Amino acid sequence: MSRMSGLIGVAFAITYAAGLFLDNGPSQDLSNTQTAAWYATHSMSQWLVSFALTALAGVCAILFAVVLRQRVAIAADRSAAARVVSAAGAAAAAVVLAGAALYGTIPAQHIFNNAVLPTPAVSRIMLGTAYAAVVLVAPLAFGLMMAAVSVLALRHRSLPRWLAILGFPLAVLQLANAVAPMAALVVWSLLVGITLALRKTRPHITAPAPEHALT
Repeated sequence: MSRMSGLIGVAFAITYAAGLFLDNGPSQDLSNTQTAAWYATHSMSQWLVSFALTALAGVCAILFAVVLRQRVAIAADRSAAARVVSAAGAAAAAVVLAGAALYGTIPAQHIFNNAVLPTPAVSRIMLGTAYAAVVLVAPLAFGLMMAAVSVLALRHRSLPRWLAILGFPLAVLQLANAVAPMAALVVWSLLVGITLALRKTRPHITAPAPEHALT
């Protein structure tokens, strides 16, 4: 796999951080009157952009999980850690995409289909569920993926030792959601993605060379 595949991790970090940063939906703390007033006075264009970026981040997360599985461990590795990278990465991406779908339904339906705006109660339910998926549930799966990658990286020496070790405390922070919701994941994805893009894959975890492929 090309070294440039590591840039998928960078793309994931950027789109995820940008999607969360640009979120401007109505706050869950607003009263019914304030929520109705928000919908009456705010444009949903930025909300729609935030949704598109978050959905794109979910797609990048799927690809990043595939890249990680192939770049940090040999294909024959069937250990629990190798399985966790694939399973947790896919689960986290699925939750992000589901949350993005809920999050973007209101602005997409209103802008493209001229749908009636939701009541404050419906708005809070949809956005609350979306936020829970993206900010509370997905981090758990991402944290497991981060820890599993560190285990594999130490085993196969496919990442610098300092980065493999750093993955463990960052995974703990991600699982505990102790900092900004996705800060640990974003930092880790940037570091791992850039490292994979710059670092030559170790010979024992690359595909067979062409001259040996048919032997």
